[in-house]
Amino acid sequence: MIYTDNNESGDNRWVNAYVRDDLRRMIGFHTGVQGTDMQVLSSSARHILFRRGSLGIVGINKCGNPVTTTVGMHNSTLCWNADDVDALGSGNVVRISSGSYTFTLPARAARMWRR
Repeated sequence: MIYTDNNESGDNRWVNAYVRDDLRRMIGFHTGVQGTDMQVLSSSARHILFRRGSLGIVGINKCGNPVTTTVGMHNSTLCWNADDVDALGSGNVVRISSGSYTFTLPARAARMWRR
């Protein structure tokens, strides 16, 4: 999945898009989790949060305000006590260490956490 909110509409909208750092990072994430199952963890009209096997978590927020969502982690295939780092370069880290985890998705942004 590739997500961008950089207004690619209009003439030549995807010309040279492959050189953009954010798109390269998204493709790298996708390649790394390819073939794993996908499960939606949380969703609303404003956001979606899903996991890719035990290898990664994707969060997309399409609205103008941050979204916070708490997800139960019991019976999850995600690894506990391991750092999942945002592959998009934000520096944000998810470290699940209890039965629930609260994710915060910035306004009009995506996060792709991977071990």
